Amino acid sequence: MFYGFYYWKYRCRIAGGFAGRQKQFGRLVRCYKQMYLKELVVQKPGKFDNILSEFYEKRKVTTEIVSGERLPIVNDTNLQTIKVFYGFKAAFVNEFVQNLYMQPRVNALAEKYNNNELTDEPLKTFVFNWGPQATEDFFKSVSAFCSEYSAFPENIQKHYIK
Repeated sequence: MFYGFYYWKYRCRIAGGFAGRQKQFGRLVRCYKQMYLKELVVQKPGKFDNILSEFYEKRKVTTEIVSGERLPIVNDTNLQTIKVFYGFKAAFVNEFVQNLYMQPRVNALAEKYNNNELTDEPLKTFVFNWGPQATEDFFKSVSAFCSEYSAFPENIQKHYIK
């Protein structure tokens, strides 16, 4: 299949080199951490940081602390190519399962937003962009939202309650 110049230019922007891929993975981790803490995604019991450490150890990832977050080092083999990087991201996403009982949790978070108690991004944006049987404008899963947020946080439209 032929892809035009603008497709590849757009796709290459996703990766942004080693440092860009590191930032993108950092946004993915931040997104999943917030979702995990609010029980929108689940895994085995434990602290998110321990789950992340186990993931890194299992994949033999060398890490560094960047802005208070433990991320793969910029020249880690998991960030070398776009293909390997997407596999790495997919492996991380597959560590978690979306909670089947999300609606009450999302409703509670929306109520917190209305009371000015919810300020965390990207969690706040997710609350108003999630719809399990929604149209194309909304995300049907945490993984779809966090993947899009990690690559293009500026492209996610916010749908607020009126």
